Amino acid sequence: MLKKLSRAVLPASLRDWFHWQRLLWNCAGFGPGDLERAYGEICSGLDLARLRALREGMRATRERDPRCPAKYYDVEHWLRIALCNAARLGLHRRRGLRILDLGCGPGWFMAACRHFGHEVDGLDLPYGMMDDVSARVYRELTDFLGFGDRVQETRIEALKAMPLRGEYDVIVAFLVCFNNHKQPDTWGAREWRFFLDDAAARLRPGGRLFMQLNSDRPRFGKRVFYDAETLELFAARGQVRGKMVDIRTPSAPRHPVSAVSS
Repeated sequence: MLKKLSRAVLPASLRDWFHWQRLLWNCAGFGPGDLERAYGEICSGLDLARLRALREGMRATRERDPRCPAKYYDVEHWLRIALCNAARLGLHRRRGLRILDLGCGPGWFMAACRHFGHEVDGLDLPYGMMDDVSARVYRELTDFLGFGDRVQETRIEALKAMPLRGEYDVIVAFLVCFNNHKQPDTWGAREWRFFLDDAAARLRPGGRLFMQLNSDRPRFGKRVFYDAETLELFAARGQVRGKMVDIRTPSAPRHPVSAVSS
């Protein structure tokens, strides 16, 4: 209710201020000045004229559907979001981590990680499995950002190990859809358990898996993001705060997953 009221009453500039303050709330040691400094430093190394041309090429598509992936050409918004997400994970305080972004989409989070001194790979659906708009946007933007050869085209499937390259210190997945979100076969605890074990096997000792789930209230009711059994699984492995699941691996390495658990 408060969110709807603020949209109706507050001027856009003040709404924007509250929006960024909320995103920066849990970014310890990373405030508004740090956000703008990092944003400016990244943009100074980008060919913004080329980006404007890419955005202009998709203007008609964006006008027809403002929520379609063509929105990701707006560097002003999405790069700042990515920097906030990276800072929330404390990535601005460390250097030299190996990071994997599952569902990397346009690559803005990858750009934020690179800016903070990390090696980053992305993974997303093969372009041939995407709709035409998504495939064009994601391909153009990851190439524009210099990540074209660092995005692995792979579909994450239930009860199948991910064919990843090496090990990582951090694996992230924002706005998760690979769990067959809002499909009849949306993952339950069995599928999530396999995925968590598989991800843990791809993390270095002491590594971290951070996920941000999408809502599905018609299926999950008041829990919104998961059923009771899945919530219990997540809570047993790490911290759960609404849509956010934060899991740390043990200091000792785990063995790779090679078969479906019974």
